Amino acid sequence: MQRAAIDIGTHSVRLLLADVEHKTLCATKKYLHITRLGEGLASTGMLQPQALTRTVQAVREFVRLAQQSGAQPPVFCYATSAAREAANGAALLEQLAEISGLQTEIIGGELEAYLAYHGASCKGGVVLDIGGGSTELTCWREEKLYTRSIPMGCVTLLERLIDTNPIIPAQQERLRQETQMHAEGLCKQVLGNHKVERVIGVGGTATQLAMLSLGLPAYDAGRVQGFVMHKDRLEALLEHLLHLPLEQRRCLPGMEPQRADVIVPGCAIAVAILQHTGADALVASDKDGLDGYLAYKLGI
Repeated sequence: MQRAAIDIGTHSVRLLLADVEHKTLCATKKYLHITRLGEGLASTGMLQPQALTRTVQAVREFVRLAQQSGAQPPVFCYATSAAREAANGAALLEQLAEISGLQTEIIGGELEAYLAYHGASCKGGVVLDIGGGSTELTCWREEKLYTRSIPMGCVTLLERLIDTNPIIPAQQERLRQETQMHAEGLCKQVLGNHKVERVIGVGGTATQLAMLSLGLPAYDAGRVQGFVMHKDRLEALLEHLLHLPLEQRRCLPGMEPQRADVIVPGCAIAVAILQHTGADALVASDKDGLDGYLAYKLGI
């Protein structure tokens, strides 16, 4: 039996198709459209009409694809940071309600963090989800799951802190300071004195960093899954990205051109988290909150 779920993020919309056998998701396939729903949100507090149109169109296309693929209805759909932070987030739900066969909700940050942990199938580890509008950190310690979501994402940081090309030193420093400050508080709240060797990274920032590190010409889930990025290499990559003009970033081997602007703050968040956890590496996971959400909705 095939089922489907859609993730509406601040930066992209994604579709998961999965065969469900004996309460297990298997033979999964993912599709992605970058729609930048959170464009302009940092300065206006509102979802912009063009961003809404792009996003709803992408969801409509994915529902059609799911139906053509034989997925059993309904197609589950959830929206994250941009929709829950925007003053007009309900407008997204109103437009999506017109799409037949779609069941949509806006989820909170704590649930988003749990779904990332669940989707990565992490047993006792630490999971980091860097999104467009928020960052989630989750850890199992002291026989309890500790999780926290903060409104710091790669799209929101880009819009608030970076408006020059190349990025001038003053803005580089502001980015470092802000990511360090928020990462310190997030790690203390979630980890306490818990010792961390490695952090599992889910979501577009982690997989894009893996693609850059591997120099992949196209996304390859098999090579991304489990790829280890050591802290010193990520620190060096961040310095390289900070000093490259946007046009040159777009041409880097492994770079998805539409992520070339947001990967800088995304990498800065990843580096800051590693520094404050004391972990020596970030391990990329192709499995993420979208997998966790479909499993959650199916009671798996």
